Amino acid sequence: FPGGKDAWRKFLQTNLNGSIATKEGLKAGNYTFITKFIVHEDGSLSDFISEKNVNDKLAKHCIEVIKKGPKWKPAIQNGHIVTSYKRQPITFVIIDEKEEEKKVITLIDPSFLKNVKRGAQSLEY
Repeated sequence: FPGGKDAWRKFLQTNLNGSIATKEGLKAGNYTFITKFIVHEDGSLSDFISEKNVNDKLAKHCIEVIKKGPKWKPAIQNGHIVTSYKRQPITFVIIDEKEEEKKVITLIDPSFLKNVKRGAQSLEY
C-alpha cells in the first residue's frame, strides 16, 4: 500500500463505518471479518473474498472500502515484481455500556484487542 502499513491502517480506520455493525443489530462483542484479495503486478486489486463472515452487509462494506482505495505497490520477490495475495483481518468491537449507547471500535490488527478497555471510544496506534 502506498505509504506502508501505517498509511493502510489510517486509510481503513478513516473509511470503515463501524456504526453499520450496530445498525445491523450485532450485540456487544468482537466481530472479525477477514477479506482476501489479489494485488497484481500493476498494483490493481481483484478477487475479493470474505473468508470469515458473521454479517453480509458488514463483510460487503469491508470489501467496498478496500476496493475504493488507491493502487498498491506490488510485492517484490527475488528482485522481481510479482502478483501477491493479501489477507486482511478487520475487527469491530462493540462495547455495550447501555443498549442505547453502544460504541464501536474498528481494529485493523486484532492483536490490539488486548488494549481495549470497557468504555473506550477510540483507539490510537
